[in-house]
Amino acid sequence: MHSVFAHAVNLQADFGICTLLYDTALRPNSVLLSENPYFQSWPLHDESLFFLSPEKIWTDDPAQGLCVELIPAKAIDLRLRRPANKGFIGGLEQKMDIIAKAVFQSGRHEGLAPLLCNAPVGIHAAIYAVKENPYSLFLRPKIDCFCRVMEQNDLAAIRRAAAGIAGCGPGLTPSADDFILGFICVWSLGETGGAFTQAKIDAAALEAVKHTGSISAAFLRHCAQGLYSLDILQFAEALQEDTTEPPGGDPAGDNLRAACEKVLQFGAASGADFLCGAFYALMSRRPAV
Repeated sequence: MHSVFAHAVNLQADFGICTLLYDTALRPNSVLLSENPYFQSWPLHDESLFFLSPEKIWTDDPAQGLCVELIPAKAIDLRLRRPANKGFIGGLEQKMDIIAKAVFQSGRHEGLAPLLCNAPVGIHAAIYAVKENPYSLFLRPKIDCFCRVMEQNDLAAIRRAAAGIAGCGPGLTPSADDFILGFICVWSLGETGGAFTQAKIDAAALEAVKHTGSISAAFLRHCAQGLYSLDILQFAEALQEDTTEPPGGDPAGDNLRAACEKVLQFGAASGADFLCGAFYALMSRRPAV
């Protein structure tokens, strides 16, 4: 057993982290339970040993009687699919505005939310203000460097930039790691570089793995494989929708707003930091002026 939380149990396996979940989005190498188990009430301890097979997950202590049957489980494909139409960034400014508003209004500003205040997008800085914190002050120039080198073709520079920010920030998944996930997820949607695009993703994500904790490293490895939680995949789908105001004045972008709200539920600031990374990836797609 790796760690236990109210809605998750992380198990350390030979292939990485395997997670039992409840009341949250399915993610790679996880099992979502249908009944409320409240994991913190399970009779587990640091030495609890679990066994995994294609049919079930169970403990080594018969007195605990803990067994999760896998045969009835439905397999879900959690691979990120790049759009056939690379023009998904239509309505770019509105999508950035939706993301920025969601982050600012969430109040989850312990991590990198202050970076959005000074982003060169005009309206956001004028309307919102978030107090700087030590993490945003320290990471601001390093994140600018990371975003810049991801647009270039120097894999060594990408590795150095990723190593310079990975593992920094509060939480079990540090803010910079969540930023990397959000940036790569959205940045990769608009990339057409084939194998070299994947080489750049690998350079960033797998270098970051070397400089952070095991839970965050698991997410970064999945990122390199194009695997994300179901909530993130829904966010990516909503991001590709047309957010142009339809005739009649009906609200546009509601799916993206709802997807942002779900992502924001990740941890204390993890969701907000992921959205900051997504925002910067969109910002990199803005036409030069």
